[in-house]
Amino acid sequence: MSAKNMNFHLISNNNVLKMADKSNLLTATTRMKVSLQILDQINSKANLIAFNAAIEGARTRGRLDSFSIVAEQILTQAMRNMELSEKLGQLVEKLHNVALRSTAARYYELAVDLIDKLERNLFCRNCDVQAWAVFDVNIKCLMEVEALKRELDFNKVSKEELHAKLLASSDVKQARELLEKIMGIYIVYSDVWLIDKEGFVVVSAKHPNLIGKTNVAESSWFQSAMSGEVDVSDMDFEPALKSFVVRYSGPVYNNEKQIIGVITTRFNWDYAQEMIDNGHFDDSVQAYIISKQGLVLANSDTSGLGVYREPMNWLDAGKDSMNGYSGFAIETARNGAPVAVGYAKGKGYNTYKGRGWTGLLLSRLGNICFEHMLHRVGRDEQELNAINNEADNLLLFNNKRKRIESEKVNEELILCMDNINHLVSEINTTNNETNMLAINAAIQAGIAGTEGESFAVIAGEIGGLAEKSVGFVNEVNKTTKDLQKEVSATVAARLSDAARDTIDKIDRMLFERFCDIQAWASFSCFRKAVQAGQDRNFEASDLLHKIQKIYEVYFDISLLDTQGKVIASGSRRELIGQNHANRKWFQEALQGKVYFTDVYKSATINSLTMNFSAPIFDKNGEAVGVISSRFNWNYIYDIIDAVIVDSRSQVSLINSEGILIGSNDREQILEKSFKHLKAYVLLQQGQNGVQSETDSLDGREYAIGLAKGRGHNTYSGKGWSVIIRRPIESSSGKLEEKESSESSESKGGRKLRLVNE
Repeated sequence: MSAKNMNFHLISNNNVLKMADKSNLLTATTRMKVSLQILDQINSKANLIAFNAAIEGARTRGRLDSFSIVAEQILTQAMRNMELSEKLGQLVEKLHNVALRSTAARYYELAVDLIDKLERNLFCRNCDVQAWAVFDVNIKCLMEVEALKRELDFNKVSKEELHAKLLASSDVKQARELLEKIMGIYIVYSDVWLIDKEGFVVVSAKHPNLIGKTNVAESSWFQSAMSGEVDVSDMDFEPALKSFVVRYSGPVYNNEKQIIGVITTRFNWDYAQEMIDNGHFDDSVQAYIISKQGLVLANSDTSGLGVYREPMNWLDAGKDSMNGYSGFAIETARNGAPVAVGYAKGKGYNTYKGRGWTGLLLSRLGNICFEHMLHRVGRDEQELNAINNEADNLLLFNNKRKRIESEKVNEELILCMDNINHLVSEINTTNNETNMLAINAAIQAGIAGTEGESFAVIAGEIGGLAEKSVGFVNEVNKTTKDLQKEVSATVAARLSDAARDTIDKIDRMLFERFCDIQAWASFSCFRKAVQAGQDRNFEASDLLHKIQKIYEVYFDISLLDTQGKVIASGSRRELIGQNHANRKWFQEALQGKVYFTDVYKSATINSLTMNFSAPIFDKNGEAVGVISSRFNWNYIYDIIDAVIVDSRSQVSLINSEGILIGSNDREQILEKSFKHLKAYVLLQQGQNGVQSETDSLDGREYAIGLAKGRGHNTYSGKGWSVIIRRPIESSSGKLEEKESSESSESKGGRKLRLVNE
């Protein structure tokens, strides 16, 4: 199909290109294998006819030599057809196996998306527990608890008495109020505890009944934190909270650098489960997070969570992930059903080293020829290492797009189909020659009269086979075209998957920054600093520096008084004394709003950034200052660089005005506009999906995956979108026209298809 006749294909928001291409692709290859059976029947019949023709030729030799010549030609054609049929069978078998690999390769890429998203989130949780350990209120609380215990005869005090004393403490109350407020900001925690050196819970943000009564001194995570480590547990059931959590625990130090207790957070595992639930996976797909030991930590079917603790080592993919590998496979489930599996080992993110968890996607493949299903993909050590290295590289800063596995597999599919088309063309040529033989045989039989009656029957049989061969060729050609459509659909689906996943990661990243600025605004030491009326505050600057070092993702964090003057800065002390009273972000924050800008180029740091600012309130709720952060835009580039799309695809992040604010090639940032594209118009209408479109500026036809950001939780977002474009003329297939009963409307000579849930 020519580019001029290509259609828009668009999927609405909250819907996706479902994995129908998986079943359609395999169905088409299976259909081609069935067609081969027809060819085998034709060839068997042709051999029988050739045998009969040879007998008849021998019978009439000397009287009707022309029959002998025709008989030899029939035999030659039959042998040629057998040879072509054998080659075609081998190619179709290869095509079927490559189609299976294509299915599994897509699941691998989705598994990388899933585990990368989770690891980025857990990195933030790792930062939170370290930052909250330096809260002055928490430090003071633990110190006062130690003083209180010294006043009491601790060995003789019952847990009930200790519970009552702690609840009555003003320092415990302040710490509880602060941690409860912060939990309300981040919303992803089930609880936060402060624990003294003896292992007693002295503060619980959400469960005051635990205070003074619960002792965790024997817990490995507590002991690890008391030794100075930041400890991250596997997902586990927390009896005290009656829920599944991941525990983050870190030491709390006093001013003399002595460990005086532990702060521990309980990350609500429902938010990890939400990443699977919102993965837009097809109903036939099971998504898992599995531990280093192969245990199921999260699953699209939540009914088995916490019950199904059997290792996933019944899968070869599960075994490989436990050994540190990433990859994909076609294998057999325990019930004998064929399954496609993609799995990606998490490597942590930045300072968070991870727990060795794996994202795994599995789908049963349905009723396809089982004997051709047991092919293993990437099973040998060399291939596994290559795939594992690819997964590592995908998560590193790298603006050079790599050829991804699905791209390689799709190219193999196209090559197989080209070879099949070539063979079918040969079969068609042979068929035409056979048809001519039938005509010649009929003519010779007519000339021979009564002597040629038997040969007339043979001629009729040959003609019938020629007609059947035409039907076979037409069926194979139709199937090949269907396969080309499904390869195009696979490419298009990946563009849609990747666009949606990328904007979701960006929104989640900025949600964390939105929460950070609000949490820091609640630090009492910052409130005291802006109220002190000093030109500079070194203590506040030192604390800001600690926080900035923990989170890594900021250029700087600053405190400003009500006049807009910077009085403290985490890393850029030269900013102290500057006045930002005329900046909108300062004005909005001073009015009591949590504010965030669009991305802009900062002259002072010579880099792209966005500002987050929040008011600092006194005890009466009056704004007495502002805290401001400048986000390091390289962490958005990091998300863009990790996108798994093929080497021909361009990933672009655009703002609500259609201006380019991020891309994998870093070119024309804040200059290039996408406003002229129909894709931009559709994004503004809230549509997500994939389409084809000619860019009026360069005249090239593109397949475009598009996804509009919706923000995340309390972060409303800035209306940004991700567009991923792939030139159609260089793609392994084109977005073909699809017949649909859905409503369509003409759009400039094209049809726009909207599919709504």
